Amino acid sequence: HENDYWTAGVSTYYRKHNNLLDFSLLVKPMDPYKVLDEGSEKDNLPIGSGNSKGLELFLHKKTGSIHGWLSYTFGRTEHLFPDLNNGKPFFSDYDRTHEFKTVAITSPGTWDIALSWIYSSGMTYTPKGRKIKSNESPYVLIYSIVPEDSSANRNTERLDPIQRIDLSITKHLELFSSHWELGFSIFNLFNKKNISHTKFVDSEGNMLPTEVHMLGITSTFHIRLSL
Repeated sequence: HENDYWTAGVSTYYRKHNNLLDFSLLVKPMDPYKVLDEGSEKDNLPIGSGNSKGLELFLHKKTGSIHGWLSYTFGRTEHLFPDLNNGKPFFSDYDRTHEFKTVAITSPGTWDIALSWIYSSGMTYTPKGRKIKSNESPYVLIYSIVPEDSSANRNTERLDPIQRIDLSITKHLELFSSHWELGFSIFNLFNKKNISHTKFVDSEGNMLPTEVHMLGITSTFHIRLSL
């Protein structure tokens, strides 16, 4: 729905996925396509299926001293591999169940000020298990991911939610018969230590889980000239 003041939208989606390959068994896939050409290793890559489904809501305020938009997305992406997770479905590595975004903009005089907030579910991860790597392959093939209690626990846990506030300020000027924009922005205003994902690092033969963080507070400055 849309008029001169507002735009609102609702959409849903569902998609099936077939012939999925799971590369989590490769710690260092320097060239994953090369692996597919090697029959002995290709047989070790699990093949499965999956589906993605979700709901998206969108609202845009077009006018007023403060305008902007907000959106919410609910989504689920599940995979099913007969050879993984005891044959039970599990969330994909990139599944984010909830994501909320909002942007507020105001333009007093020759200034533009924008403030945005993003909140989303953390990435999924497997809480515990053991990994056995191969010494015969340069791609370091892991033969099994087996939880200690032999239950199906693939991607049953989530990292902490991700949230971030960004700020941008722009000044418009008319100088020398040209239009200038002087802008300053701050990414992750409150320096929130968000975790992007976890990865396994080879430390003296032991595969250790390591958290990968997103950028902390970062400022930028720009000048734009329109002749």
